[in-house]
Amino acid sequence: MMTKESARPPWVEVLQQICMGGTAGVVAKTACSPMERIKLLSQTGFGNHGLLQLISDVFREEGPRGLWRGNSINCIRVFPNKGILFASNDMYKSLFDERFGDAISTTLQGFLTGACAGTTAVIFTYPLDVIRTRRAGILGGTNPKYATLMGTARMIFQKSGFRGFFAGLPVTISGAIPYEGMKFGIYPIIKSHFPQGTANDHKWKLLSGSLTGMFAGTATYHFDTIRRVRQVSGASGVHEYSGTFDAYRSLLREGGIRRLYRGVLVNIVRIIPNTGLQFFVFETLKEEFHGKKVRKTVRR
Repeated sequence: MMTKESARPPWVEVLQQICMGGTAGVVAKTACSPMERIKLLSQTGFGNHGLLQLISDVFREEGPRGLWRGNSINCIRVFPNKGILFASNDMYKSLFDERFGDAISTTLQGFLTGACAGTTAVIFTYPLDVIRTRRAGILGGTNPKYATLMGTARMIFQKSGFRGFFAGLPVTISGAIPYEGMKFGIYPIIKSHFPQGTANDHKWKLLSGSLTGMFAGTATYHFDTIRRVRQVSGASGVHEYSGTFDAYRSLLREGGIRRLYRGVLVNIVRIIPNTGLQFFVFETLKEEFHGKKVRKTVRR
């Protein structure tokens, strides 16, 4: 006999997964926003005199709230982005299971589903990412028109039209494919090396997610740097690049390979709790939700 739970349409399950993934992303991003801001400013050309001086400059120019500048729009972006990421990853998993079964390894499947999910999430939410980077990737009052979400959107449109909201999209997808692929491919492997079903499960989830983020984020960091400088390209007080290859050439001339990895240490410090929290919150919400479904079914 079909229960009320099993009769629910598939889109309800997808919507719930989007909400759980979105919540996980917002919690992680807000907690790590100060590190994200400093990393972003380092990538876009600020902080030539060191991280401590950069932090001091943020406090002097914008006050303590400056460390969370752009976090509101980031949360607006992250909720659908991470929601779509986690939900579509589960959908792609189901498709791969139906199509290939055991023909491919779990690790390869995780890489492929993560890469597809990352690409899907980027395409759906990219304009919000550009607006957020323009706001947070410029220090102080370089241009007061970047002080609000709508002001930033107007500045981008006036400067570059609709194309401006998709600046750096190809390199972002190029980075999302290996980054999300590695994330979802490596996470189960790392997690399997820790005790399962113990009272300390939450600690092992956090640690597994943190190590996964550190490996994936460091390996693909140069994509993120190019993505950020392309997104702020042409903003007031910021150098304008004609394209992705021009950005690579310019940064390599400016400081060699090290310039592409400026802020990577801050990123490692940021990404460890950020990715750990993402996986931890999503899996905890998922387990709690499915636990409630099981308990309701048993009571019936």
